[in-house]
Amino acid sequence: LAKPKRKRTRTGWSSSTGLQRRKRAELQFLREHVRDLETYAEKLKQRTSLAHVVGNKSCDWQGVAVAEFKERQKAEELNRALRRIMDNQLQVSAALKLAAEQQTLQ
Repeated sequence: LAKPKRKRTRTGWSSSTGLQRRKRAELQFLREHVRDLETYAEKLKQRTSLAHVVGNKSCDWQGVAVAEFKERQKAEELNRALRRIMDNQLQVSAALKLAAEQQTLQ
């Protein structure tokens, strides 16, 4: 007599397509964030060279203020995006926890 086939159970979420998609999306987001930070670092380096020009009174303080305002806006938008990602991850975590608890009860 043939043994009845056992139901396949996953060992962890390593084989989950959804997890792979989330990891890939997170990697893409982090790569873009690195590019933004590198650009920002270059601007900071240029700003130090502009500081020497300020001593010569040939720098426009309004231009510097506008640039800093734009950087602040970009940082705030990034913060909002990160919060949305974190909220989504918390929802996924709660759903996974609930599914795991239901699985153990069965």
